[in-house]
Formats: sequence, C-alpha cells, structure tokens
Amino acid sequence: FDIVPPPEKVTLPKVDEAMMTKNAQRLVYEDSIRKAYEATFYNGNAYGEFDIYLKKARGNWQTIKAFIDKHADNPARVKALFATMSEKDFRDVAMEILDDSYDAT
Repeated sequence: FDIVPPPEKVTLPKVDEAMMTKNAQRLVYEDSIRKAYEATFYNGNAYGEFDIYLKKARGNWQTIKAFIDKHADNPARVKALFATMSEKDFRDVAMEILDDSYDAT
C-alpha cells in the first residue's frame, strides 16, 4: 500500500507593491539589529588558546571569559571541561552550570 496525501491547495494572499516594500524595509531593519548584536561578540585574541571558546560563545562570551578568569590557576582543567561541551553549550551555559561541572571533575 502506498499512502499518498491529497494534493495541497495553498492559497497565498495577494501581496501588492507597498506590502513588498514594507517587508523589504523590515528585513533591512532586522538585519541591522542582528549585526549590532553580533558586533558585541568577542573577536579579539587576548586569551590565546581560549580565544576559540570565547568566539564559539557568541553572545555568552562574557560568561565564558569570567569562568576562564575565575579558574586561571588551572587552565588545563578549564580546557578539559570545554572539550566536553558542544557548540551550543558555549552559547547558553550559565556560570552555575560551569562551576558545578568544574567542581564535579
């Protein structure tokens, strides 16, 4: 048996020139917001081997930087912890989670 859904009949609303122009302006505005936010991300090279982690963190780089600074006495342990984290973890991890993980290892 082959189960085939009925053909889709999508009726899109008519979009006039004014609506298209307004949408294009909104897209430009949204891009400017995104670019302004991304301009706040870390893009330096002051942390040597940890720079890559700060860049992965994007908007959460200050948390990662604070954690690195907090545990500056044991950079190997910090690096080992970072090696277990996913790309997404760097972007949204909280200091409490980093501290718990550090203390547990």
